[in-house]
Amino acid sequence: MASDNHEFRHESLEDRTSIAKYLNALSEAFANGNLTFGHNGHAIELEPRGLLKFDVKATRKRGAVKVSIRLNWQEDEEDRDPSVGSLVISTSGEGK
Repeated sequence: MASDNHEFRHESLEDRTSIAKYLNALSEAFANGNLTFGHNGHAIELEPRGLLKFDVKATRKRGAVKVSIRLNWQEDEEDRDPSVGSLVISTSGEGK
């Protein structure tokens, strides 16, 4: 799969319940090691292995809120050193 150059993109307006379902599906897919994204007959299948780079960004500016989650990995690289530090994600202001 390393020689394939495919891209998948989907953008839509969703409610919180739908977003939660997508995030739960992503969580299960990462746990299983196989992600498949599809829409309108286009699909891409990914197999995350080894260490993944995990980047989270949250901003609030003039009433506009944005949360970005980015995950990257190299398909041919399984053994890398993890970075130091732990991320805390919590509800109800617990992670402050």
